[in-house]
Amino acid sequence: MHVSPLYDGIADGRSYFSEDRPRLGNVEECEQVAAYLRSGTVLVEARVLDTDWLDPDRTKRVPVGYATDGSWAWNLGLAYYVECYGIAPEASLRRHIEDGGYKCPTLSGEAQEIALADLFDELRRP
Repeated sequence: MHVSPLYDGIADGRSYFSEDRPRLGNVEECEQVAAYLRSGTVLVEARVLDTDWLDPDRTKRVPVGYATDGSWAWNLGLAYYVECYGIAPEASLRRHIEDGGYKCPTLSGEAQEIALADLFDELRRP
């Protein structure tokens, strides 16, 4: 399982996107990518919302947790940043979404259990 990071780093206790983080090209692509990300199987979801670190006055806006399509896992907040700012997923995930025709597969119960275990294994790695 590939796990895509949401942010590019943390400085002074705040998450950030690098200035050279790619943006999606147009509204249609943003909508397609965000729809794919939103349709992933949610593996873990917090009951709280995070601050929008591109606009810190927008508190309690960004979902916290992870979703998957069985091959990739991503932070739930990625769809928010795609929709609001056109922030692109990392290049490999973006190609994966495009190659799948912007249609996120539905996972069986067994596949969800495997994906959750794989996600936790990946997150525990240093």
